[in-house]
This record gives sequence, structure tokens and C-alpha cells, in this order.
Amino acid sequence: MKNDIKKLFPEKWEETKQKAYKRDGRKCQFIKPNGKKCNNKKWLDPHHIIPKSHDMSSCFNSDNVITLCRYHHKIVTGNEHVYAQQFIKTVKENKNGK
Repeated sequence: MKNDIKKLFPEKWEETKQKAYKRDGRKCQFIKPNGKKCNNKKWLDPHHIIPKSHDMSSCFNSDNVITLCRYHHKIVTGNEHVYAQQFIKTVKENKNGK
């Protein structure tokens, strides 16, 4: 049920996902405790910063999607409130080329 919107609009979701991947350099954007990005290039997943269940209007907004490796995606899922501010900051920095 949670992925129905992506199944209903697969082209739109693919476009959103690819924009986020490109912006993020196709690398995991998770910030590790040492302050450095994970930067893994394998097994990437798109992750909604603000979950779809909280705001469906931003489902296809690439600014609400961040690239994570599968490992970090599992850690973040269900704990979005812990990581949201950092992810929003990272997206802004990536958009500005920092």
C-alpha cells in the first residue's frame, strides 16, 4: 500500500528519483558520526526526507528525496525526524554545488 503512488505514476517517480541521484552525485548522502558522508555508490535507494504519509504533495519533489545506500536507508526509515534537518541541509548544499 505504501508504494501505490509510485506504482500509479512510475514515470514521474523515476524522473524524481533520477534528479535526486544526479544532484547527489549518485552517492549515499548519509553523514556518519565522524562528520563525513558515506559516499557509497552501490545499492542506492531514494529516500523521502518528509515521509509520504506526512505530506503526499511532496512525493514527486526531488528536493524531498535524498540518495542513501541500502544500509543507511534501513537505519533512517522510521526515524526520519532524527535525520530530516541534516538531509534538508545536505540537499540545499548539493543544489548549490557545495
